[in-house]
Amino acid sequence: MNHRWSELLAAETITAAGTKTIDVDLADPISRLSVLMKLTNNGSTPTAHPAAALTKLEIVDGSDIIASLSGYEIQALSFYHTKQVPYQNLIYLNDVMALVEFDIHFGRWLHDPVLALDPKKFKNLQLKIQHNLAAGGSAPDSMDLRVRAEVF
Repeated sequence: MNHRWSELLAAETITAAGTKTIDVDLADPISRLSVLMKLTNNGSTPTAHPAAALTKLEIVDGSDIIASLSGYEIQALSFYHTKQVPYQNLIYLNDVMALVEFDIHFGRWLHDPVLALDPKKFKNLQLKIQHNLAAGGSAPDSMDLRVRAEVF
């Protein structure tokens, strides 16, 4: 089976809290959505786990909410699904990046043809990411945000 990573949002630097809306304009089924946050720390005292910087992630189709989860909930669900701790590099040092990855899995296994997220079945599929970079890490002053989809 052919599969690939499709970049929905190239790495983008964010310096303030807000919401990022991304149109999911793919034709192939999605097996996994992956959101990577790199928070640049501005101190050496942890304020919270970097997952707190992802306030809410929603997958919507117009006004219909397909999924709505916080960063902590996504990591817990990913752990439950894969039986592995999601990727995270928890460094709480000044001017060093704390990295955390949020994976949303669709299907019973990777590349499940029955339960994958099929964008063709929706009219206006979007990913809404609410973030507050000051909520996690060591008082970060900027964050790089990147979103990818594993499609097949």
